[in-house]
Amino acid sequence: MTTKADTPRIIGYDVARFMAILAMVLVNYRIVLAFGIKSDSVSVFLADAFTGRASSLFVVLAGIGLTLLDHRQVIIRRGFFLLIIGYLWQTVWSGDILHFYGWYLLAGAAALRLRPIHHFALAVLCVAIFPLAVFALDGTAMGYGQGWNWSQLEYPEFWQPLGQIRNLLLNGWHPLFPWLGFLFLGMGLGRLGLHQPGIRRSGLLIAVVVFVGAGYLSAWLQQLPDHRPIIEQLSAWWLSPDAMWATSSIPPGPLYMISA
Repeated sequence: MTTKADTPRIIGYDVARFMAILAMVLVNYRIVLAFGIKSDSVSVFLADAFTGRASSLFVVLAGIGLTLLDHRQVIIRRGFFLLIIGYLWQTVWSGDILHFYGWYLLAGAAALRLRPIHHFALAVLCVAIFPLAVFALDGTAMGYGQGWNWSQLEYPEFWQPLGQIRNLLLNGWHPLFPWLGFLFLGMGLGRLGLHQPGIRRSGLLIAVVVFVGAGYLSAWLQQLPDHRPIIEQLSAWWLSPDAMWATSSIPPGPLYMISA
């Protein structure tokens, strides 16, 4: 009988976790302790490159971990634990991601038994929903810019019912749409047998092509003209081609999701 101890460990997952932790330390040091000071240094270059990537890598790895664990009740308990810890920590650090992780785990538990093709389809759906919702809900109480004090990067309406729903689903730091796409992508990858060298090589090739292609496509689409009045361009900057088609995490547009 094969036990968990007999199952070969995929060292690449550990390396990826190390890279994600290192990148998150570097990015948060630059943002919180160095107050975004810029200088001509390798560390600043790396911080810019990793911003929005480290946390996305963690979510993909979380999705892979769910399929390896394959125990719904344990996942649900961990999800609720992260919800409690995260919402408590939110009172101290407004950039908390733990409560989002809690919701990710609960969503992952609900989709645990799906086939990989369905996980990938859900990932695409989550990525597609975000820009559609941003444009469709603009000017309403659920609009992307609602609830934010952009000058201070604060969210005064976080603890209000509507503010919490909006923040969680659409315009928080790591909202379910589109960030659940990372989790479902990881769940699909976890079922593909990444311990096989051939699959890893194919995955690396696809990833490089997609990453480079997304970068070029982003650069092209960002040059599209914004025909809105100047007031609207300033007040709803997230609707501009320069923002929506960028590869930065705010707003988390489709090309950010693809490149990350």
